[in-house]
Amino acid sequence: MNLHNNKNITRGMMLEDITGTKRLPAFDVFKLSIQYLVNHLLETLKTRGNVVRHNEVQWVLTVPAIWTDRAKKFMRSCAEAAGIPSNNLILALEPETASIFCQYLSTGCSDSAIGGGTADITVHRKAANGKLKEKHRAMGNNCGGTSIDKRFLELFEEIIGETTMNSLKKESPLAYLDLVIKEVKHVLMVGGFSECQLMQSAVRKAFPDQRIIIPDEAGLSVLKGAVLFGHKPDYIQSRVMRCSYGVKTNVAWNEKKYDRKHYVVMEGEERCDNIFSLIVGKDESVEAGMIVKKSFFTPYKHQDKMDIMVYVSEETTPGYVDDDRCFLLCTPTITFSETCEERRWVDVEFVLGNTEIDLKAHDKNSGEAISAKFNLI
Repeated sequence: MNLHNNKNITRGMMLEDITGTKRLPAFDVFKLSIQYLVNHLLETLKTRGNVVRHNEVQWVLTVPAIWTDRAKKFMRSCAEAAGIPSNNLILALEPETASIFCQYLSTGCSDSAIGGGTADITVHRKAANGKLKEKHRAMGNNCGGTSIDKRFLELFEEIIGETTMNSLKKESPLAYLDLVIKEVKHVLMVGGFSECQLMQSAVRKAFPDQRIIIPDEAGLSVLKGAVLFGHKPDYIQSRVMRCSYGVKTNVAWNEKKYDRKHYVVMEGEERCDNIFSLIVGKDESVEAGMIVKKSFFTPYKHQDKMDIMVYVSEETTPGYVDDDRCFLLCTPTITFSETCEERRWVDVEFVLGNTEIDLKAHDKNSGEAISAKFNLI
């Protein structure tokens, strides 16, 4: 939930323990947690006579669909630091893996996921080829099972007093955690909340004409769906973009068209800076693996690198990157093996529609592939 609530995620962000007195880097906490799970699996296989190495496994890391790109990248970095090879790791969105799993049930249920911390709601349509198409972008909030836990603890504190609760946290943290776990009278699904009887009743009441289905072992739906997704990553044929993505660029100046505050002179040319050049728009349906091509040029002579500033916006058609609802997502840096006197053009391909955005770059003059380094956190 720290990764969901914190919109300014950095590698150095800290987490507090339940007593509020001890702090550790979030990166280390997640890294060690993933490392434990990885080692537990490999050791279990080893005791059964199957010696398997890290790079012989296709690892799948599930995350909430409503997480930001920074949060997803943070978890990927934690997993890689835990020893999982980058090329052997794919991210899967929790409501999607639940939906994939449900396609294998004879009942054919699908489409919404309520987790321990978050509620992810999305709508899929099964295409003729058996794959899934997202019909509406994932929506939700921090209204999963942990919200119920929080309110329960607040109520308990009102009954026995804040001093007693604080004492329990400090003197017997395991007893405190045991208390938290035993409110929760449900089996986990998509992180946690679908088998709660109150939730089932509320959903049935809200949708009296719909068939509500909770599969057996609902708490394993995300896990099982993630395994299926790992075997077939192209199961989701298309996704609906949660926000608009674009890059910062500049164009020839037009007094009637652009805001004067963005006027600049570059190498003797009048330009309009801070333009949001759209890559893909919010609510746009994108086929998995779709490629969007953009061309950029070096504004100055003898540049040995080029920063491509990628922005994200909650607006459908943002105008400038410094608008209130625009945020800098990452700055992939493209490096050139040799500099040149003349203006250099670079073709950049953005690969969209997957759980992560990919980028490929080529020098238009020489045709060689250029290295690009991402920095999301």
